[in-house]
Amino acid sequence: MNILRFLDELNDKQREAVLTTEGPVLVLAGAGSGKTKVLTYRVAYILAKKLADAENIIALTFTNKAAGEMKERIRKILGSLSKDIWIHTFHAMCLRILKQHAEKVGYPKNFVVYDRDDQFRIVRSIIKDKDLKAGEVLDILMEYKSKRIDNLSSEYMEIYNAYQERLKKYRAMDFEDLMLNTLELFSKYPEIRDYYAKKFLYIHVDEYQDTNHIQYQLLKNLLIYHNNIFAVGDEDQSIYSFRGADFRIILNFEKDFPNAKIIFLEQNYRSTKKILKLANRVIKFNYERRDKVLWTNNPDGKDPEVLENHDEIEEAEKIAKIIVSSKRPYSDFAVLFRINALSKSIEEVFNKYKIPYNVIGGEKFYERREIKDLIAYLRLIYNPKDNISLERAINTPPRGIGETTFEIIKKIAEENNVSYYEALRPALKFINRKKAVEGIIDFLNLFEKLLNYSKTLSVKELAKKIILETNYIEYIQKNESTQLARERIENIEEFVNSLDIYNNLEEFVEDISVKTENEIDLKNNCVSVMTIHSAKGLEFPVVFLIGLEDDILPHHLSIEEGNLEEERRLFYVAITRAKEELYLSYCKTRFLRGRKELQISRFLEEIGYKDGKIIWDNISDLSLTYKKGDLVRHHKFGIGRVLEIKRNLITVLFNEHGVKTLSLEFVKLERIVK
Repeated sequence: MNILRFLDELNDKQREAVLTTEGPVLVLAGAGSGKTKVLTYRVAYILAKKLADAENIIALTFTNKAAGEMKERIRKILGSLSKDIWIHTFHAMCLRILKQHAEKVGYPKNFVVYDRDDQFRIVRSIIKDKDLKAGEVLDILMEYKSKRIDNLSSEYMEIYNAYQERLKKYRAMDFEDLMLNTLELFSKYPEIRDYYAKKFLYIHVDEYQDTNHIQYQLLKNLLIYHNNIFAVGDEDQSIYSFRGADFRIILNFEKDFPNAKIIFLEQNYRSTKKILKLANRVIKFNYERRDKVLWTNNPDGKDPEVLENHDEIEEAEKIAKIIVSSKRPYSDFAVLFRINALSKSIEEVFNKYKIPYNVIGGEKFYERREIKDLIAYLRLIYNPKDNISLERAINTPPRGIGETTFEIIKKIAEENNVSYYEALRPALKFINRKKAVEGIIDFLNLFEKLLNYSKTLSVKELAKKIILETNYIEYIQKNESTQLARERIENIEEFVNSLDIYNNLEEFVEDISVKTENEIDLKNNCVSVMTIHSAKGLEFPVVFLIGLEDDILPHHLSIEEGNLEEERRLFYVAITRAKEELYLSYCKTRFLRGRKELQISRFLEEIGYKDGKIIWDNISDLSLTYKKGDLVRHHKFGIGRVLEIKRNLITVLFNEHGVKTLSLEFVKLERIVK
């Protein structure tokens, strides 16, 4: 094999990473710096140089997609030589190990793995007689299980034990069990741990900044006989703390591995110089990071642009007009946001302009469960022979009408050539279950009431009646975690308020049919609409980042909980998705749990946005004129004393405004000499 064939494709730093095969190596790979190529080529190099057999190499990723891509890249280089390499997510690695040794931890080899929905059903059945929300309970159980919280109340511990007993009874593990049971296996049976520790001579970990403490312990177990770990990551892109990821693990790499070699990949192959300049400005404000500066040989490109808007409709209209006038393929564009609720206005306006779009990593607004439930009721009121809508509405919220009961209704409808609605009363004499009979009668009474309301009420008021008469809000609050319930209720409020524009139910049904039909196809040429979290790892020629207001980005919960640096990392990740053009958008008011006046995001101020434009001139040399203890005057905050100067940041205790951390690139302080 010609080793130089693929080494020649690498820059100096990438080549250094690939050729450093022994000992602990941390590759700090900035956004767009070719980290996947480095990881792939290093595995290929080890095999090509015969430093190890394929079965002695493992590469761990955080998504199945990343694992699949790595397998395919290595296969293209090495062909059949690569088939025995272990390329897995952490969960898949543990599953593979446990399938060989399941009986050691009390499971048969044919155990199954339960997903979130399966877990939810178990928890719901356990707490059916308790005044608790299954989704919220499950979240707490998983936080305890993943060791993000240390203790449970006696009530929750009882539920947890019952949950674990059900899993065992059903011969099932959840995703957390896969890793925890592997750790238990290694602890109870050191000979099994030793087998895998000796087997894997070269351990590779992608997205190391996303590692949690259980995954970290798994790695330490595999590294007891050598320290050949090759970790690739970037603390500046650590945005998954809500899943338990701890970016301090990557920051502590040298402490864990004292002889570690640190290699910086700072050359970016994705973005223009001006986009990178903005990204570098943003991330400098974070303290908990290593100094690195992305650079590129790409052109300067267009200036990133800030869009100032009165409200979310103007914001969406501006974006739509830019897309339509650009003549680019729709697939060149992405609209990113911090929270899902911001997608509604974008979707509405894109439908108006007939711009095809795809909501990635989440449902389209009109495909969200709570919206589809309400639409089903409205469609059924408009046309009681709409069988699909009746099938959804009749047991939402649940009325005890199960599949067996509904099969009877369907059979009667088919035999008599009538709609499901028309078959409901005749079906009652054939249904034996009292609860099902009561449920059908309850639905018939409700529906007749709603039909009468529809004769006099507006579409908006009718929707409100549906929500009220079905106790839909209470149903959501009872069955979802607090956070998810809040999101669903916000979506319902958005939906109800959007109904003002319809004069009658017919208008609404016609309009909604067009909207949902337009969203089905053209996924190969669509604007991508998604959260910043979903955009991680992706890139687009043109990126719109919306919702740049304080309390949205940065999110108010993160501000309250002291996680401002992670919010800034989110902003950084969003910026570095853009290849050629970047638009940053904010609104003075936005409908979010009611119409609100908003403050521009502090992150826009940090990048030098002032008086309607981004100031590009650096004035960072001002740091040379200040020292700790100096008295300074700020035009807005008044007089204060310098507490700390770190890189381009100065922290000042102001007499009347408290402690403020300011960027020396964009603020002038008058030094007071006494």
